[in-house]
Amino acid sequence: MKFIYGSYNNLSLFLERYSDLSFVKKDGILVVPPCDNIFISLFPEKNHNVSKFLANSIANSVCNLELFLRNKLWPINNYFPEFMRISSKVLQSVCFGDFRINQKQLQRIISAFRHVGNISIFRCAISVQKVPNFKYALKNCKIKTFVLSNTGRSILKSLFQTPEEFINLVEGLSTSPDFNQSLETFKILSLPYNESCIRNILNTYNFKTAIIKKSWF
Repeated sequence: MKFIYGSYNNLSLFLERYSDLSFVKKDGILVVPPCDNIFISLFPEKNHNVSKFLANSIANSVCNLELFLRNKLWPINNYFPEFMRISSKVLQSVCFGDFRINQKQLQRIISAFRHVGNISIFRCAISVQKVPNFKYALKNCKIKTFVLSNTGRSILKSLFQTPEEFINLVEGLSTSPDFNQSLETFKILSLPYNESCIRNILNTYNFKTAIIKKSWF
């Protein structure tokens, strides 16, 4: 566990480490002060103390939040209520990594974090078997960058089981006028689709000003 004060206030927790897991098990309600960055990784499959920490101890304002399993792929169900509970505390960006996310959960994630500028879905297994309706769910959306990435070590060949699921998500996002207006960059990283195919899909659903990037830079 690292808690660094300085020009940036950062909290990093690697929950397979005994010291870090002990930190979240402390008696009483531990309240983390406002942070620039919170990075939590190596979640146990299910842990009451971790759930309690997420629900009660995260700072009231966090600029950037990153939640990763790391080299595992478990359903997001076990911590999903807590992730949704802290969504209003995140100010700038959120990243989910290495989770299995069903369509209903994905819709709730995008809706709950629509006030942040950057949402990243990283090495997750996403199910979007039908076109989601975001028409009213993303009202007053502030998302400028939306990232779908499968870079790095992964047991997945793609975030989506089929190209049609990627198309379903893009079509669903296009149902929100506010998302379409706020979006500036659509990053597609290491998906098994060529750039012209991605551009055609985005153009079809009126994301013509979106920028396609194949790296983080």
